[in-house]
Order: sequence, then structure tokens, then C-alpha cells
Amino acid sequence: MTKRYLLTGSPSSGKTIMIISLELRGEHIVREAAEDYIRFLKFTSGENIIIDNYKQKQLVDLIIQREKRILPGIDRVFLDRSYPDALAYPHSQEMDDYVHSLHNQNPFDLVFVMEVLPKYSKSLYRLEDKEAVHTIHQKILEVYKGLGYNPIIVPSLPVKNRLEFIMDKVWRYEKDEVKQ
Repeated sequence: MTKRYLLTGSPSSGKTIMIISLELRGEHIVREAAEDYIRFLKFTSGENIIIDNYKQKQLVDLIIQREKRILPGIDRVFLDRSYPDALAYPHSQEMDDYVHSLHNQNPFDLVFVMEVLPKYSKSLYRLEDKEAVHTIHQKILEVYKGLGYNPIIVPSLPVKNRLEFIMDKVWRYEKDEVKQ
């Protein structure tokens, strides 16, 4: 069965750079869907985007769709965020129930939460201010702990060191799995 390793965190925590670094190493990855979805909404509506319950469910469904494309027989895959992240943002009880039902079918082997990088700047898709980024970081930790995970905090280090930190945790986990 494919090992599923999640890299998550707030905006400006270095997730995308880490996913690209893993991909360059030859690892299988699933790219983040949220930025693509927001880009799609901005292009098709041309307005400020408000993510209501309907759009939030569409986003979660897009994430699941991407994750379902993981080919059988792959030893491991790294995911750039996933559907439980939706619970770190304002959401309805219906969304909460939906995410929990999905989670029972699609658990992660390890959850890595990227520490917020010291340098932060807004962009076309990163609209949160620095205070909101830290709040989202805390909410993400709460969400994954609430789902029964012990998130591994990836410290704010140079890319090479972050990559080594993540791969060391993965190799130790996989080594322990073989022993069992």
C-alpha cells in the first residue's frame, strides 16, 4: 500500500518549494489544489473571491480527485496540503462532517507541518496578513491533532536542511514499519 506523507502549513511556510525539491529527487507528489482553484475562480469570475460552503466543497472534491490519481504500486507519495486543511479556515458543520468522513477512508502515514518562514509577503493568491498566517498555522496543528495525528513540525531551515529533516523522518518511519 502506498505510504501517504502530508506536507501542510500556513501560507508562506515553504510547502511548494519543499514539494518541488521532493519531486526533483524523484519522489511522487500531488500538488496543492487550492491555489489552482483560486486562480480558476479569479479567471472565470474576474472578481474578489469569497470561498463559501459550495466553493469550499468544490475545492475539497478537487483535492480528493487529485489524490485518487495516485497510481497503484507507488511506494510513497508526498501531498502538498490535503482536504483536512479546509477545517483550519472558516467552515460549516456540513464541511466538518464531510472532511471527517473522507478522513476515515484516506489516512496519512505522517503529517508534516511546515513552520512559518520569517519572511512573508502577500501575493495574488496569498491574501492573509502575517497575524492571520500564524493563526492558520495554529489551526492546522489543532485540526491534525484533532484527527489523531502527532504532527511533525518542520523547522524554518534552509531548503536542503528541511528536505533532509523530512526524509530522515520518512526513512525512520519506513524502517520501523518493516520491523513490524
